[in-house]
Amino acid sequence: MSSSRDWSEGVVHARVRNAGNKDAAKNDLDVVRDVDKMEWRREGKALNAAAAMAVEVNEDNFRLRQYLFSPLTMFRVTRPLANALKRTTGITGLAVHPNPLPQLTKTYEQTLSVLASIPQSSVYRQGVEALVLRKLNIVQNANGDIAAAEVRLDEGQIEEALDIASDELSLAAKMVEWKAWEPLEEKPEAGQWEYAATAPSS
Repeated sequence: MSSSRDWSEGVVHARVRNAGNKDAAKNDLDVVRDVDKMEWRREGKALNAAAAMAVEVNEDNFRLRQYLFSPLTMFRVTRPLANALKRTTGITGLAVHPNPLPQLTKTYEQTLSVLASIPQSSVYRQGVEALVLRKLNIVQNANGDIAAAEVRLDEGQIEEALDIASDELSLAAKMVEWKAWEPLEEKPEAGQWEYAATAPSS
């Protein structure tokens, strides 16, 4: 602003020197000063708007910090972070799975699909199906929280639960292959399926 005003006043003074008309020069100087005032007001409004924007940004930053560093948010953030930082299960031959819950869900669903090919009257199907459905429900209700799923499944680390689920899927496929629900080709010997607690007294 000062450079613009100096330039404007210099023009007016030049006119005074050249034309010798002091009244005209005074009017020109008044016009320049009025323009100056308008520019100052315009800049003042811009500064006020910038200040208001800065206050709004600071308030948003404050609210963001409150959210990020609240205990609930920290708990939600550190859970996935802790899982991502996991480097070992501490069990030989059992590697850390990068995304275990979706894989666990997929394995349970595959097991249920295999079990569907076994007759409903099969005691094996009834028992395993009920167990797998319970585990699937736990994983789905965990909402991505691996620690919560581990606690409710009660099978150790999530990688161990995935290992167990994979074994169950393999066994279910074998049971279908073996057709274990069909009657035995050879009749069992008398007393073969009787146990000490149920065997008739002699």
